[in-house]
Amino acid sequence: MAFDPKFNNGDACEGRYAKGIKRNMMIQAGKGRRKKFLALPNAQRVWDFMFETGDFQTKYYDEYDNELVGDEENYYDLIDRREPHPTYKTVWWNDFLRAMKDNLEQWDNLTEKQIAAVIKMIDRADEVKAEREIEAEAERERSDHVGVVGKRQRFELDIEVCIKYEGNFGTTWINIMRDADDNKIVFMGARKMASCEVQTEAGFVDWIQCTKVSFDAMVKEHGERDGVKQTILQRPTKIEWPEEGRAKEAV
Repeated sequence: MAFDPKFNNGDACEGRYAKGIKRNMMIQAGKGRRKKFLALPNAQRVWDFMFETGDFQTKYYDEYDNELVGDEENYYDLIDRREPHPTYKTVWWNDFLRAMKDNLEQWDNLTEKQIAAVIKMIDRADEVKAEREIEAEAERERSDHVGVVGKRQRFELDIEVCIKYEGNFGTTWINIMRDADDNKIVFMGARKMASCEVQTEAGFVDWIQCTKVSFDAMVKEHGERDGVKQTILQRPTKIEWPEEGRAKEAV
């Protein structure tokens, strides 16, 4: 229908009408480009990967770990956690992949060479995912709990990673460590186990990065995460950082 001012009660303008026509034309042109693109070999797989649909669908869970499916009312208000597809999480999102996604969002199209390049990266991510699954299964089989729940003992551990978490009560560090048998040991608290306080020659206090730590602690819980047994500790005391695990420079 052409623009007719007498039907718009003075509220509309011809410029706004023209912009609406142009927008609709762009939408229709985009649908056509997308249909043509999806007809190309492997294009659907690329599209699903880029936008986390189809075979690469992201899963959503509520606070009780129930998977949310369908289009129920207030769906988005129920989301507590999103879990991307393992392949999607494995891919290293570099500038090339981001540019390809931008092209699809703007133009609904990629060249056949671009499709092939993206598919190659997805295939490599699948290989890495499979390798990690094999490693994870091996860890599940060999993992074991350490100590007796409710009793204190001495631990000599290698520090794997310290994860910082900001909550309502300040900073919490999730310290993930390993013993000599490669069992997972976890301590959650205000202390970052990988930071060792030292005195400089000038008498100042400084901090250095450490990869090893020993301390006394109580075994709080024998738990399990993703099928891997882990020992949860609490109230560490008499903390020491062996010299061989200390960095040469302060952090």
